[in-house]
Formats: sequence, C-alpha cells, structure tokens
Amino acid sequence: MYMSNVLPMQIWLIAILVLVGVIFVATERARTFRGFKKIEQYVIETAADFRAKVSRHGEDLVVSGNRNGIPSILRFCCSENKPALIIQCNAPVNFNLQLARKGTRFAGEGVLLRLENPRLVRFLVCCTTDEAQAKIFLGVPEVQMELEKLSWSANTLLTLSDGKIELTEPIISLDSASYVLKQCDSISILAGQCQKMPNAGQLKVDPVPKPRNTWVLRVALAVGVVLSVTIIPFRSAHVEGASPVPTWSIDGVEAGDSKIIPDARNWRLAREEDMDVSFVAWIDPHGAGALSNLPMDADGEHELNDKAYLLAAKKGNGMNRVVWIADRRLAYDYVGPLMGIAKVPRDEMEHMRWSEAGTPQESPNGDGLLVVREYGTKNGASIFFLHAGVLCSGTPADYRSLSLK
Repeated sequence: MYMSNVLPMQIWLIAILVLVGVIFVATERARTFRGFKKIEQYVIETAADFRAKVSRHGEDLVVSGNRNGIPSILRFCCSENKPALIIQCNAPVNFNLQLARKGTRFAGEGVLLRLENPRLVRFLVCCTTDEAQAKIFLGVPEVQMELEKLSWSANTLLTLSDGKIELTEPIISLDSASYVLKQCDSISILAGQCQKMPNAGQLKVDPVPKPRNTWVLRVALAVGVVLSVTIIPFRSAHVEGASPVPTWSIDGVEAGDSKIIPDARNWRLAREEDMDVSFVAWIDPHGAGALSNLPMDADGEHELNDKAYLLAAKKGNGMNRVVWIADRRLAYDYVGPLMGIAKVPRDEMEHMRWSEAGTPQESPNGDGLLVVREYGTKNGASIFFLHAGVLCSGTPADYRSLSLK
C-alpha cells in the first residue's frame, strides 16, 4: 500500500532535471538581457524570425543567423561610443560605398558620387573609392527601390565593403520587431544584388555558424532522452487514443506547401480585394482566373509541380506576402506592399525585353514569376526565375506589354 503512493524513481529524476533546466534557462536569460530589459521581447521576436539564438558578446546583445539564405548579424549596443544598432549581412562585396542622409560627414576616404535617381538625390549622399563599381550597383532598379524603403535617420550609415553590408543606427526603435526585420529585408535584397556584380563569384561568403549548446544543456538533453526511453513504453498504455498535434494549414494552399511556409498560421490566401484594383482588371479582365494560387513549371520540365502563392496577413495590416515553392523547397519569400503576382510562361521568358539596367546574366529554365509592387510604373515590377536551381531576377522593360495568357 505504501509503495503504490510513491512516485517511481524515474519521475523524481525527471522532475529534478526539469527544475535544473528551468533555473538554468532563467539565469541564462537574465544574464543575456542584462541592461537590455526594455527591448527584451522585441529582440526575442526578432530572433524567432531569424530562427537564431540570442547571445551576449561583451556589452553587446547579438542575434545571428542565416535569414532568407543571407548570413546576417544584429548587434544591439548600450555603450556611448557605439551605434545603438548594427545590422550586418555577409555578401560578395568587392567595392567600397557609403550612403547616408544629406548633411552627414563621411569619415572614410573617397569621392562624393552624384545619384542619378531624382527621388534618392533629394535625401541621400554617397561616397566611394570605386566609382565605376558603385555606379553599376546604384544603377540597378532593385537597389534604388530598397534604398528608398530603408528608414534613414540623421545618423544612419550604410556601408558596403570587404565582403559585407553594414547598416548602423544611433537609436534603437522600441516600437516592434517589424522595424528591424524590414531593414533586414532590404539589406538582404541588396546583398542578393551584390551577387550579380562583376567578379562577385570570386568572393566566398561564409554562413553564420549555428550556436552551440552549453555542456549543461547537452547533459540535460542526454539524461532526458534516456529517461524518456525508459518511461514512455511503461506509460504508453495509459495514453492510447490520444490525438496527435494538428499540423497548421492555410485554406487553399496544398497541405505539403503549408508545412514549408514559415509562420503559416498568421497568413491566409489573398483574395481579390487584397490586390490592387487596376492590377486585377489588367491581369484578369473577365474574372475567370486564379490570382493567388499559381501552378508553375520552374525547371522547364513541362510539369506544373511548383506553386506560387499570394498571401495576406490575417491581422489585416495591408501587408501581402509572395511565396514560391519549387521542387518542394522555399525558393522565394517576400513580405511587403504587393499589388499582385502573375505567371510568365516559359515561351514569354525566352523572348523577354529587359530594361537596360535590369537585364539578368542568367537564362531562365522555366516559367517566371512576375511580382508587381507599383502598378502603372514601368519599373514597378520584377520577374524571378530559376537557373540551375538558383533564384535569379530581372526587371522587364515594360511588364504591362507581356503576354501572360
């Protein structure tokens, strides 16, 4: 009778292990965020999007990971002689270029370079030691578009040099993680454009190494596995009939694709009212086609095994998202103010007229994906395609002249 009221030794060991783990995690978290309590939740949300671990490097709080395939590091600083926020992306940069708001004094060497884009020249000034390379880079429409999207404060400085792109800001925004992630998205696209620069292939870009667990966590995990293997068979008879945890899915999206899409629970398939009215009238004047679920043939094998989706945020914040899944992997994922998407057939891709500054070096293997950001503007759209399994992009001379039927 006495023995029936005593918990098995394994249960006690697990309880102790869990208690040790909780104490360790709480202590480690307090140490990590010491001096950064005001932005603790903000940084945690950012790290979750990066799928990375937050760590402490001296006085700095660091988030590092490979976001959207681009090695990225965020550094939050609280010392007076450092910028409050540093966003750094590893990229094959083989030239030197600095950009800042007008009125900023550059500390580095080089000459001032006049920007050709009239919208950028109103508020940006740039300095470079490699004038020819800088002009090529700044002449790309996608680069100009992302420079406009960046939030430029009085002391924000964007530097491209020595295999990296770095954005420094004097103040940390306390509003939400979306601000930093938006800045990261633009810098990631700039890093992607650096890969298309002349001789960029000669530079090696190393990924950010995955964070290592401490020995305490490793021992805890090992003991937990051993105890679980011991107890689970013993206890399994009491949990028969338990329901498995459901997998999240998006209505209108294939179940297998929903599993691939990150953060699927916060998105739904876009409807006509989520798109620009003029774009809908242009792409589907008779209201007969699918506008947010597009079968694609990305590799040119004449089989529509790939899918491109236009998603809308469930929170109704006006943000749309385009996701392209090719060969059961995430080929392209972008969030922003999108007007709509469309499939560009392979035959049309082969006879594409590209803009002078937006002509890709690679040729498409199959269908292309038209992503429209500003309807009615000639360079308000980009076309993405795969070449040997690698995502490439270009800017059509006038996307409205394309034959998409």
